[in-house]
Parts: sequence; structure tokens; C-alpha cells
Amino acid sequence: MKYFKKITSLASLFLFAVTSFSQGIYPLHQKKIIAYNMHTPTPAYYKEHFSKIEKQPINGVFLRLPPEAGRGQIFKVDQWATISEDKKDEQIQIIKSLPHSKKITDNFLMIFGASTMDWFSDKDWEVVLSNLRYCVSLAKDGGFKGICWDPESYSGHNPWKLDRQPDYKLHTYKEYYNIVRKRGASFIRNIQEIFPDVVIFSVRQLSDFQDGSTYSQHILQMKDHAMQQSVLENSFWSLHAAFTNGILDSVAQSVRLIDGNEDSYYYTSSCDFYKSVAVIKQDALALVAPENRLTYAKQVEVGQSVSSDYTGGFWGVLSDTKVEPFPYYLTHQSFMLSPHQKARWYEHNLYYALTTASEYVWLYDEKLNWWEDKNIPLGYRQALESAKMKYINGYPLGFSVEAMLLKAQDKAKKKFKKKFLNEVK
Repeated sequence: MKYFKKITSLASLFLFAVTSFSQGIYPLHQKKIIAYNMHTPTPAYYKEHFSKIEKQPINGVFLRLPPEAGRGQIFKVDQWATISEDKKDEQIQIIKSLPHSKKITDNFLMIFGASTMDWFSDKDWEVVLSNLRYCVSLAKDGGFKGICWDPESYSGHNPWKLDRQPDYKLHTYKEYYNIVRKRGASFIRNIQEIFPDVVIFSVRQLSDFQDGSTYSQHILQMKDHAMQQSVLENSFWSLHAAFTNGILDSVAQSVRLIDGNEDSYYYTSSCDFYKSVAVIKQDALALVAPENRLTYAKQVEVGQSVSSDYTGGFWGVLSDTKVEPFPYYLTHQSFMLSPHQKARWYEHNLYYALTTASEYVWLYDEKLNWWEDKNIPLGYRQALESAKMKYINGYPLGFSVEAMLLKAQDKAKKKFKKKFLNEVK
């Protein structure tokens, strides 16, 4: 009998070895392009115009709820008291009736960080969780891939900057950090209870602390720990790091977390994209509690963004108005490019976004409207298709943009010399 068991064990081991090592190439995530813009559709619009949306060169859409159903602004605790149950039920019915597609496979429902709540108020947090669970249930019922979390506060107060909190002088930074970390753990537990295999796509996460743009916090490149701590406490995204650690405290193994790296809008070199992966996956560990670093390494993936507005020059105007805090030579470099050159920059960023993203590339557009085929810059649709084709087939991009953009920036400095000199004084 012992001999028989030994032979059986050896046979099982041999079978395991054959099945484990018989395949030399293992599939990775298929890269996908998701659309998010000022014209992001509501579920009702998506349903009505699905035939148009399905024709676009994308794999998914970030959808948002209409204002009468809360707009996904889960932190706006005062607003939700005005939302009727009838309107919420109406969205449930629409969501359940959305068309499905073999092409549009990865949709996400948006939730936002605009806030009127107090982190220390348990009463406020109960309202937040109620709002959150409603939105997550919609995403689950609609067959979405998950939730798109945009933590930026476009109204109300900024929930992440210390001095923007109600009665912030009554609490220390450490007290705020601890309560926000606790809320982050509660946030993820409530999501995964409803949607166990959810993908949470954060348009920005710890990538905000890189040096990718003038909007970044520039913490991760510092090597002085005391200086890092001081900058973190006073930064625009200070408490978002605490919230992220709370998520990592309680996230289930079945959940995927995407850092969408919104700063890649502004990249002007292939090196920027490659560097961002190392910064997000390695340098960002400085903001992750030691007990959470293995979870972070396993479950946080890198997304990349591409902006038609920045490459197309829609965020710069030939007047005394400019996009703060960017200097003129950056917001106006696109004015120094021909339409062909702008399309090349767009293709370049798309190609390297696809190359370096773990799975998802997202397009952010304000002026451009894919659904209505409006304001699409000359050559941009072709640039998108070309970048996809080259990436899928393993072809090189075939050109660089660094020298072209440096030349454009130099031209912008000369053209706007007076404004530029005023900025550097």
C-alpha cells in the first residue's frame, strides 16, 4: 500500500510538472481604451445613443449619474437628502436595461470627491456609505467592470487638504490621518461587500506625489524623510495618501486597484511614461504603510491618460488668460505646432500610454466629443487607430516628439516673451 501511494504521489507530481510547465507564453491583460470627458454620458444617454458609442475606437466608457440621482457625489452629504427615491429607482431600471456588447466590455460608473462632509462625523459618514452603496449596486447591476473614483473636488470643500477641513484647527494632522485611514478601510469594505470582484479605477492616487507636472506634489523624488513629511502635511492631496492606506488595510484579494496617473496628460517624452511606472510602483511605497506594501505591490496597477485638449492646444488661449499654474510656454506650445504635428504628439502619447499601462488607457476630452463626432482635431482619429495598430502588432512608433516639442516651447517663450518674463520674476 505504501509503495502504491508513493507511485501515485510521483505520478501526481509528474502530472503537475507537465501541466505547469507545458506552456511557455502566458497571456497578459489585453490593453483597453476607456473614454472620459466633459460629455461623459448618463446611463439614459448611453442607452439611447449606444449604436454611435459602439462605433468609436474604444473599449469602454466612464458613465455618470444625472444630478437628480446624486451625480455620484458620495461625499456631498447635504445634497443626498434632496434626492428622491423615485429618481434613484428610475436609474436602477435604466441601468438594468443597458445594452451589452462584445466590443464595449469595460464600463465604469463614476463617483466623485466633491465634499460637504466632516471626516470626524460618524453621522456624515453613514450618509456617505449609503450613497456609496447605491452607486456600487448600480455598477454591479449594470454589468460594469467597476467604479471610476475621481477624488478631485470640483465643488464644496477639498476633503484632502488639511486646512480646508471644517474645524481643522481642532485636530492635529495625525488625528486627521488616522480618521481618514479608518474611513478608507470602511469605503473599500462596503464596496467589495456588494461587488466582490470590482475594479476600482482611480483617476489619481499616489501618482499625485510624483513630479509629472506642475500640478504634482513633488514628494516622491525627495530623499529627506523630514522634508517629505512636512510637504505631505501641507500638500493639496495630503489626506488622500491616508485614504489610500485605509483602502489597502481592508481590500480583498479579488479587488483590483488602478492608479490612473492623471498627470500623464502632460507628458512630452516616451521616458515620462516609462518613469511613471517605476515611480508609482516603487517610489510611492514611501507613502504606503509597511504592513500594506505587499498588498500594494500585488493589487495596484498603473493606468495612463491622454488628453486631446493639452496636445491640441485647447487649454491655452492667445490672450491674457492662461491655465494656472502652467507657464505660457507649456500651455501655448501647441500653438506653435501644425495640425499634423499635434496629431503626431497625440499618437505618440497614446502609443506609450498603451505600452506602459497595466491594462487601461483613458482618454480625457473637454472640447472633443466622440459620441457626436464633434471638434475632433485633424488627424486625431487616425492617430488613435495608428497607435493601437502599432502597439497590437508590436511595431515601433517610428518617430519621436521630444525635439519637436522643445522647439515649440522655445517658440512660445519668444512669442510670449513679456508674459514669460513676468512669470519668472
